[in-house]
Amino acid sequence: MCLSLIGWFNLDSFINERKLLFFGRICNLPQRAISFRILVRRLFELQYFNQQNINCASDFSKDCVDLFYIHHLSDYLTKFMTSETFPSQRIWKRIVYRSIFEYELKEWQQRISIDNDLNIFQKIFKIFHPHPAWTVVLDFPYLRKQANYIVSLCCSVHNTNSDIILCDKCGKHFSDPCIQEISSCDYLSNIRDEFWCELLCIKPINFSAFLGSLADEEFCYLLLSGETEFDLNCEQKKLFKFLCVIRY
Repeated sequence: MCLSLIGWFNLDSFINERKLLFFGRICNLPQRAISFRILVRRLFELQYFNQQNINCASDFSKDCVDLFYIHHLSDYLTKFMTSETFPSQRIWKRIVYRSIFEYELKEWQQRISIDNDLNIFQKIFKIFHPHPAWTVVLDFPYLRKQANYIVSLCCSVHNTNSDIILCDKCGKHFSDPCIQEISSCDYLSNIRDEFWCELLCIKPINFSAFLGSLADEEFCYLLLSGETEFDLNCEQKKLFKFLCVIRY
């Protein structure tokens, strides 16, 4: 889950991507090339002979064939086996990137839909993309610590038991520490007021009214995500993301 917040795939997908790209590179070699001839021979062995009788415990060709079927690219393999035609490296690169992304996205969506511990993550992120905090850090490297903290909050386990906790700062009871800090704790009221003053500087003024109309939970998750569907221009969105990061 954390990898999606920085726009990365898992290590296995990265390795599989490299394998498929290298496979395409071999397929685009001249037919007289040794690597091309070896690959074709191995593919025919895998197709026409019993695979159990072939030593392929760590076989590159066998791995790639499996990946073609996993990522729904078997039509390209079949066409190569029958006519020895294959997409150019440039086209193949786009095909591989798209198929790997679609596979990762499907796995990611399935994971967050069945894991109750990722309740907060589900509410904040609907698509697979880097967290805005990391894009802010590209322009303001000194905010790296705050960005890391925000991402860790996004991946925190939700309090499904609704256990009540006593705040040692203001004496109030709460169940969600993020909501308590951002919306409720009297001890942090001055900091919260300063933050609201900064948000009020983001025009148009009805954006502030929109934020004020949100429930505490919705407002908290909006700040954690660093994004809003409210109609803001590029500079206003950039300022909003910056304020969401710097206040942590």
